[in-house]
Amino acid sequence: MNKEMHKNFYKLMLVTHRQNYPLDQYLYFIKCCVIFGITSVQLREKNASYRFLVEFALRLKEILDPFSIPLIINDRLDVALASNACGLHLGQSDGSVLHAREMLGADKIIGTSINSIERLEAANHFPINYVGMGAIFKT
Repeated sequence: MNKEMHKNFYKLMLVTHRQNYPLDQYLYFIKCCVIFGITSVQLREKNASYRFLVEFALRLKEILDPFSIPLIINDRLDVALASNACGLHLGQSDGSVLHAREMLGADKIIGTSINSIERLEAANHFPINYVGMGAIFKT
């Protein structure tokens, strides 16, 4: 990830929540969000299959890559690797940050979720780029 992309990554992240919208319609929505200034996208579709997630990720990259907007995959190291996403976001019980860093390499973004000061202090000892605090809604 280049320095300019890294600098802007944190400004405005769109976290996907497609629900029952057709994929093409949802991708059009994301294209509109790109035009209006999102700086990163996190692909977060909790109940989707591996195959669907890889397809979704690759189609997102077609939209995002020309604008140097990073794609972060939520929870699924396998999907991040298969799609060559810019990074991975791991929840507290979604796998090892150390293993993810080993598999993804030093140039990829890794983030994790925290919900306490203790988790924040522990996160300072991991090879991550950012933390997300608190739950937005129940999954």
